[in-house]
Amino acid sequence: MSYKEINLVAYFKIFYLHLTYYFVGLEEEGFYYQKAMYLTELGHYFPAITALKKAEKNLKTSYVWGLLGWCYANVEVFEKSLYYYKLAYKTDKSESVLLGLAVSECHAGSPEKSRAYLEQLKPFRNDPIMNEYAQRVENELEIRKIS
Repeated sequence: MSYKEINLVAYFKIFYLHLTYYFVGLEEEGFYYQKAMYLTELGHYFPAITALKKAEKNLKTSYVWGLLGWCYANVEVFEKSLYYYKLAYKTDKSESVLLGLAVSECHAGSPEKSRAYLEQLKPFRNDPIMNEYAQRVENELEIRKIS
């Protein structure tokens, strides 16, 4: 499937989501969370943040906070990314949250904490994607150490 086809599918999902929200009656927080998921597929992080803030009013879960952390990291607002990943980590110790914490700590917090999160990720590094992202964080930490 080409990139254009993937975008088209994501736009169709958003359209369908709006239809079900207005005509079937999805709960508001679920609608905004799902909308944010589709917007991140398209790389539209600022509108996704707006939708997630609306979802967060009544849906205070690690899923919402983790996705907010992801969105803020993608727009390089690492302080807010770190804040939301820390909220998510209170109830979700998954590898995706650990990686988000490692990235956010690397850029906005403490390099030592970033390394500690990377250490906790070692059991998951057999996943090639997880390993690649962890290596990127390690490389960034090395660059920051040198400069």
